[in-house]
Amino acid sequence: MSKGPSNAYMGCAIVVVLAMTTCGVCGLSMSRGLVQFKRFEGTTPGTPVDAVVREAGVLGFERRPANDVGPDDAGVATLELVKPNLPPVGPWYLRVHHVDGGVTSVTTWIPD
Repeated sequence: MSKGPSNAYMGCAIVVVLAMTTCGVCGLSMSRGLVQFKRFEGTTPGTPVDAVVREAGVLGFERRPANDVGPDDAGVATLELVKPNLPPVGPWYLRVHHVDGGVTSVTTWIPD
């Protein structure tokens, strides 16, 4: 007569529980990161550009000076920040539109 589950069964059960826990934690972390990312769209006009760049840097965004766009006819310049994410998520982009050191708007972009 058997006196409980086999060692093989217990090993498989532990692997499944650990995998499910890891997936859950990663999913929650990614959801939290996405909420923080989308929050940049609500940046108040006039906020110093340096403050936005600093806050984005804390969240793992990096400035892409090669993709910055100089002032247009209205004097609005754009700088780009990117957060590299592992697949299958991919990178997230912030485009900070600003005039004279103050933010006019922030747009977010996630490539398809």
